[in-house]
Amino acid sequence: MSNGFINEEFMANMGAIMLFAIAAFVAMRALYVYSHILSPRLFILGLSMSIISLTSIVDLLGRITPIIVHTDWFVFIGQGVALLFIMLSIFNNSDVYAQRLMRIQILLSVLLVGLCFLSFTLPALTDVPAEVLLTGIPALICFGIFYAYISAFLKKQTRFSLLMSIAFILIGLAYLMTQQFLLSDNSVLDITSDILNMLGLLSLLAAVFAG
Repeated sequence: MSNGFINEEFMANMGAIMLFAIAAFVAMRALYVYSHILSPRLFILGLSMSIISLTSIVDLLGRITPIIVHTDWFVFIGQGVALLFIMLSIFNNSDVYAQRLMRIQILLSVLLVGLCFLSFTLPALTDVPAEVLLTGIPALICFGIFYAYISAFLKKQTRFSLLMSIAFILIGLAYLMTQQFLLSDNSVLDITSDILNMLGLLSLLAAVFAG
């Protein structure tokens, strides 16, 4: 086992642990505040981050356990759907729209959890074009969220909007680096993706405290 492989595995595992911890914290905070003010957007954020935290721990367990579990389907699709609902919730200010979106998200989240439990029976995700597509979609969604927050920052300079825009541009770039890694199998790109993702998560955490 080469040092490069050890570093790559270490960075991937650290990234998954950090994603789980920060996503779970943001989810609990958002859902706690939601319980007091009943804002549908906070519920959407909380549920989205709950799904993302679940994908991270499932991804980690899928790598470190000897049991063969094909978790890539749940990880890629779960993160994409979670990010999509975050983006959709911030592009429309209507409460009626947000409540409808919340109900759709609950239904899809139940289906995602079902997909997670089916990981034992699903075939391995070995088709590179499919993996590239499944990593490219979350990247585009992250760039959409970045656009929303940077636009908000340009209108009203708040630390929250700035930190959120930084977080999602970094996370979006991390997905792009993963996409390039899948195409080239260059471990440097994989490690770069993990670093960008960690920096994005730290910016997201800072935004939660700033907000």
